[in-house]
Amino acid sequence: MRAAVLMAVGFLLFGGGLAPTARAVEAPDQSDIVMALDFSASILRDKANRDRFATALERMADRVDETSADLVAGDTTVSLIQFATRAANYPGCVDLKLLNDPAAVAKFADCLRSLAGDYRKGLEAPLTKKIGVDTNYVQALEQAAKHLPADSVRPALILFTDGKHDVAGVPASRVPTTWMAG
Repeated sequence: MRAAVLMAVGFLLFGGGLAPTARAVEAPDQSDIVMALDFSASILRDKANRDRFATALERMADRVDETSADLVAGDTTVSLIQFATRAANYPGCVDLKLLNDPAAVAKFADCLRSLAGDYRKGLEAPLTKKIGVDTNYVQALEQAAKHLPADSVRPALILFTDGKHDVAGVPASRVPTTWMAG
């Protein structure tokens, strides 16, 4: 009986039952995420509204800090863009590759906090000159597409806005109702 128990334990430990096997560790799925943030006048002129947007971004930044180990382990690329009449990359905050890069994860959190600070400032001439004041979803989607590769396994676009598409010369019918990267 003792020999049977030893053989069973040996099988479990060395035969593949409980012992780790030499299976290849699967790499995480690649994910490409673009956060498109509405900086139109309807948000920036309304202090309560822009403070809500800023607070949400600060909470996200805190969550990025709290989950940084998980983010470093995931194969995610994050890009942040601002849009109003026109869309633009948020300087230094696009194509952040988080996999195995704690500094990139920290940069992502810093970018969210910086955007929150920009919301709190309200409507400022340099930003207005750069991206305008209306809400143009077409421009936001086109800029986002530049950061969502056609072969992305898990592309995602997160659109932060308070309203609807309302820019002169670009009818709402041009805003896609379904949208894919690439």
